[in-house]
Amino acid sequence: GAYAFFYNAWQFTAKGAIAAVVPAVGHGGTLVTITGQTLLGGGTALAYVTLAGVQNINVVSANDTVIVVAAGHNSPGNVTGDVVVVSNTGSTVTLVSSFTYIAAGVVSSVTPLTGQIGTRVTI
Repeated sequence: GAYAFFYNAWQFTAKGAIAAVVPAVGHGGTLVTITGQTLLGGGTALAYVTLAGVQNINVVSANDTVIVVAAGHNSPGNVTGDVVVVSNTGSTVTLVSSFTYIAAGVVSSVTPLTGQIGTRVTI
């Protein structure tokens, strides 16, 4: 049998790490900033992010050190879980138990219903 070699064809990159998730608590639509190093794990683009198991399709911005996403609206609420960043190469960077979904607030009444500048409003 013959052997074929392709030297320097693959390069190992340092493992990515998430340093912070801010805020660490939110509901659907909350803008979440993920900071760290080598977040794309050697990839060139972000494939997706999951917050507490919910995949977020609204990526605001992404690079190797800062990713901003809008939290997904399809969370069951009051769930804590991992933040997982997946790049276009399939590499993953995870921070365990770092985001908690909470139920969105509900406004039940607003009084008064009309007013001018300076009117005190009770919500």
